[in-house]
Amino acid sequence: MKVPHPFDPKPWYNPKRDGTLDEYFERFDEQQACPLFKGYAWFEKLRDRGYLMPNVSFIRIMWNVGREDEHYRVTADFKLEDIVGSAHSGQQGIHDPKKILARGPAWEPQHVLSTPELREKYGPRQKR
Repeated sequence: MKVPHPFDPKPWYNPKRDGTLDEYFERFDEQQACPLFKGYAWFEKLRDRGYLMPNVSFIRIMWNVGREDEHYRVTADFKLEDIVGSAHSGQQGIHDPKKILARGPAWEPQHVLSTPELREKYGPRQKR
C-alpha cells in the first residue's frame, strides 16, 4: 500500500493506491488524521459492508477552503440529517446522500466500525 503525499490533489480513497477498505481504515488508526472518500458510491459500499452505524456514524463534508465543513448524522434508513444547533451543521433537514455527497470535494466518515471484529460485534444483523 502506497501512502499518498500530504499534498496529493486527490487524497480520497483509491483502492489501487490504498488497498482494501480494512487496510485503509487501519492506516488512519496508525498514521493519518481522517479517511477521505469522494462521491456516493463509497457511501453505498461502506453502508453495505457494515462500516456505517445508523444513528451513530456521521459524515463530514470537507470544504477546506473558504467555507465551514458540514456535518450530517447517518439516520436509521441511511439518509443524512443535519446536526441541530451545531456551528458545523449541514443543510437543515433529512437528505438523500446521493445529492449531499455529490456537492463537496470529499467527505470523511466518522464513528465507523472500522475493523471486521467491530462490524461482527456491533454491526447490523440483517443482510442488505
